[in-house]
Amino acid sequence: MGNVNFKPIQTLQKTGFSAISGSTIVITNDLNDDNKTYVYQKEGNQYKQTQVIEGGGDSAAISGSTIVISDNKTYVYQKEGNQYKQTQVIEEGGNVAISGSTIVITSFEDNNTYVYQKEGNQYKQTQVIEGEGEGNVAISGSTIVSTSFGVNKTYVYQKEGNQYKQTQVIEEGENVAISGSTIVSSSLEDIKTYVYQKEGNQYKQTQVIEGGGEGTSVAISGSTIVITGFDENKTYVYQKEGNQYKQTQVIEEGGEGNVAISGSTIVSTSFGVNKTYVYQLQNQTSFTIEAEGGGGGGEEER
Repeated sequence: MGNVNFKPIQTLQKTGFSAISGSTIVITNDLNDDNKTYVYQKEGNQYKQTQVIEGGGDSAAISGSTIVISDNKTYVYQKEGNQYKQTQVIEEGGNVAISGSTIVITSFEDNNTYVYQKEGNQYKQTQVIEGEGEGNVAISGSTIVSTSFGVNKTYVYQKEGNQYKQTQVIEEGENVAISGSTIVSSSLEDIKTYVYQKEGNQYKQTQVIEGGGEGTSVAISGSTIVITGFDENKTYVYQKEGNQYKQTQVIEEGGEGNVAISGSTIVSTSFGVNKTYVYQLQNQTSFTIEAEGGGGGGEEER
């Protein structure tokens, strides 16, 4: 293995489904009796809790100044000053992703994928992709990827005009992530993670990562892939060297929940110990927040 690059900087005493974009971390939790969403914003080298949103979910996503939380419905929050205010409730709920002005939701109930694009201050439904939508979903730029748990496949949609057209079906996939021209798809059946890089209009398989995490959750940002697995309770970091991703680090904490990455920051949750671990590239000082109340922000009710 190469050098260890990501250093622990913080342990948050909350767990759930996490997301990160730039200097903001979101943790949503409908587990246990919590049922809340916590917002942390970076001040210096620390993430401070600035808001508690009443109501948790099974999925969270953030892009720029917009947070999306989803359970049976999808709740949209947009930033006003230092707080996020609920601006919309979308009737469909499930797994959610957001990139720029586009929200994508895969629904467990009807196995469809719903696409919403921003018009003014609201998101308008512009497309329903029927079938192929009961699994995870990710979006980057003009490309949507979604998975179907039942058939272990990944579906690729690329934007043409105002609509997304299916351009490819990848035979592996239960958990999926995308960044730029790279798709990462993990299969719980064979405990492998598959890397696809774009060539022309298609994504070509360039690597199979064996072991190194079950692929219970995968994330990618730029040249870094992160993989976790429930059974091992570890987080695996792969960084790109040439055309391949090499394992450069095994993080012993986290890995039992989900993982997210934005730039130089990894967020990894552990359901078992009710904690979320924050790692940053380069040397930093580690510290723990032992107790958290409402933080600097108030509570936003649905």
